[in-house]
Amino acid sequence: MKMLINKNASAEKEVVRIHWERDAETFNLLSLQTGEELTAHPAFSLPVFRDSDAWYRRMLPGDAGKELGLLKEVYTKGKGKIRYSMLGLDGSEWLVTESMELKVPRGEGKGIIQGKWICEKK
Repeated sequence: MKMLINKNASAEKEVVRIHWERDAETFNLLSLQTGEELTAHPAFSLPVFRDSDAWYRRMLPGDAGKELGLLKEVYTKGKGKIRYSMLGLDGSEWLVTESMELKVPRGEGKGIIQGKWICEKK
């Protein structure tokens, strides 16, 4: 019996998609006003990252500081998007595409930041 192997088949990637919302004022206090890159952390559990980890601490050194730049862009332009690499709990490297958008519902002074992370294992 002969087995055919598809040489054009790409390796299957593991992908984690996360959608979230948080209070824009709280996010602002936690991140921009303290001057730290990002002290807030995801309020959910991931199989790849512990939810008690500050998100930026797992970023690879070459991408450090991108998170603060994204937040500044969101607060000044209303939305933004970045890509960076980070390490998973098992030491594996992940490519993260993160996008955020500031929404202010009509008649309300309080804003909400909606975000999306797409994490792909390299």
